[in-house]
Amino acid sequence: MSVRVEIISINEAEQLIGSFSDPVYAKEFFAFKEKSYHFKGGFLKIFKNSVFFALIPINYSAKEMYSVYKDYAEPFFVSVDREIDWQEVILVAREFKSLRYCEFNFVFFDNCTVVQSLKKTLLSVFLLKIDPQSSWLEVCRLFNSKMRNVRKAEKQGFVIRITGLKEIKEIYALYKENMERHGTPSKSFSFFLDLFSVFKDKCLAVAAYDKDVLVGVNIVLIHNKSLRLLFQVSKSDYWSRRINDFLYYYMIKLAHEKGLSAVDYGPSLNSDETHNRFKLSFGAVQLPIFKVTSG
Repeated sequence: MSVRVEIISINEAEQLIGSFSDPVYAKEFFAFKEKSYHFKGGFLKIFKNSVFFALIPINYSAKEMYSVYKDYAEPFFVSVDREIDWQEVILVAREFKSLRYCEFNFVFFDNCTVVQSLKKTLLSVFLLKIDPQSSWLEVCRLFNSKMRNVRKAEKQGFVIRITGLKEIKEIYALYKENMERHGTPSKSFSFFLDLFSVFKDKCLAVAAYDKDVLVGVNIVLIHNKSLRLLFQVSKSDYWSRRINDFLYYYMIKLAHEKGLSAVDYGPSLNSDETHNRFKLSFGAVQLPIFKVTSG
């Protein structure tokens, strides 16, 4: 088997394929990564035995390449053939650009791809698939065990607002509060400002208020038929009032109202059983994140 690669632009990729569902294939995603981390964006076009085989989104510099930086992607295969030696692909890519280091992090949403040359990481992604033709009642049956908690939260009188950049100061204050509680370093205010500014109406905040107080928020990206949860933060004294169930319920409802077919709850450590059970209870399937590196 011979492998060859070349780097093509976002526009060239769209001319080849059309539109992509995954948010990491969006033009805004590449613009955000370049603004935040100074990596160029494009696609690695992969040839197997001289035949166009797949595309993967990449962020790269003069010395490094990622698919994608601080995130994960699903390769876009152009045929039913999905068998390839990813170790060879990454070596060819590294040599092609004379790079110091390459790293690919993949998730396979169909869960049936050949992955012998990839290693499982300590992380998994949690995906809810929705039939856009289903009624809301049918969607709710996917997480029927959670409906009691949702009804309990609704009785608290919480109000949902679908918002974004205009509420960024409130959102960031709640985010900082959560990070400090966990002893985790916070991302900067400018990170969130760039996120909402670059993605515009593709980046939304599903925000829950108790009267005029922001008590929880899910920050999501929407691209074509997919929704990706980026951040969920909430006030800990509202957990017993099921604020997190309330946020997930309305996030899924937003996806259904927009006719989306997939809700990605984002990654979790495989060892984080509490959060993983929560995501699984909202109808998700757990999919491992695979990794291959060179350098």
